[in-house]
Amino acid sequence: MTMVGRLSERQAEITSVVLLTILSAAVRLWDIGRVDTVVWDEAHFGRFGAMYLNGTYIHDVHPPLGKLIIAAAEYVAGADGSRHFDFVGGARYPDSVGYRAIRMQVSVFGILLAPLAYLTLRIGLDRRSSAIVGAWFVIFDNALCLMTRIIVLDGPLLCFTALTMATTVLWLRLGQNRWMAATGVALGLTVSVKWTGLFTMLLVGILTAMEISYRWLAMYKQWTSM
Repeated sequence: MTMVGRLSERQAEITSVVLLTILSAAVRLWDIGRVDTVVWDEAHFGRFGAMYLNGTYIHDVHPPLGKLIIAAAEYVAGADGSRHFDFVGGARYPDSVGYRAIRMQVSVFGILLAPLAYLTLRIGLDRRSSAIVGAWFVIFDNALCLMTRIIVLDGPLLCFTALTMATTVLWLRLGQNRWMAATGVALGLTVSVKWTGLFTMLLVGILTAMEISYRWLAMYKQWTSM
């Protein structure tokens, strides 16, 4: 491939990622503050974030990273962790909470699902059209869209899971130690949000075992053919 061809290919990749990310952001941020009441598990995780801010002891079944992310989002949004608002399901948010800004920050993790899906499929399948279609499905999947528009742990969990799969594919394809280290970091982030991230660790372990088996088999065939 000529230099011009490589540049045009690179520009096409960057354009695809940028456009998919913009579309993902538009879908997830559109009218995000229309519902001004506590939705579903916002009653739990919004309260946990407020408890971090006001220094209240917390006991929860899941690791703390996801709740710390929500607490940080609440802090950036100007929430004071007031004990006067308990995040009761269906309750109307007071102005002091800044629920729109909190939801927008948590939605960033959902926005990143599209470029991560594109990267994973682009490297794994080596076809831009398939990667675009896969990212398109991720953007417009109703469940994924909903779960990344509210103040719950699923956005960070899904994002870190997608990051794990992207780095795993890069590692298995390129065989570079830096991508193996990146996979370990991404797995750590995933498990630190919810214990269900252990299933991602199991999947990566299975893929690694399969890759090692294929390599050993190839070496055995080469040895026996000598």
